[in-house]
Amino acid sequence: MARPPTGQPPGRPQADIDWNQVEKWIIAGSKGTQIAARLGIHPQTFYDRCLEDNKMGFTEYFQQKRSIGDSMIENTQFQVGVIEKNTTMLVWLGKARLGQREVDQDKVQVDPKLLESFQSFMQMLSAGQSALNIPNNSQSTDSKSECDTGANLAP
Repeated sequence: MARPPTGQPPGRPQADIDWNQVEKWIIAGSKGTQIAARLGIHPQTFYDRCLEDNKMGFTEYFQQKRSIGDSMIENTQFQVGVIEKNTTMLVWLGKARLGQREVDQDKVQVDPKLLESFQSFMQMLSAGQSALNIPNNSQSTDSKSECDTGANLAP
């Protein structure tokens, strides 16, 4: 059985969407589905209304507004790190923007040929010190050798 005419269009009344508020939510990081839920409408209805009211699809609208929020965050981070000289923020910005990384000393890679050459040089140096009776200062730094103090020098 058909309903009697009421004089109103069929279906639910069109939801009021405050696009200024939607913009603020997007800038703050909300997604389309979250905004639709806040407005109490289906996400597809929200996307359709974006196209109808703003003459652009939601993806384009979202990207425009989201970039405003990203820029605000970036500017604030710069302000805190560089202008206010917050060391923690400067380290984070260096890593995020400049690709700076902390070096893990245990994971430093050394060319094996270079290491072998260095070890060979150190052995030759040690042998030369022994032949000249020069004490090896790497064993103890508590006492100074005769060379360090200038003792036993000819007048």
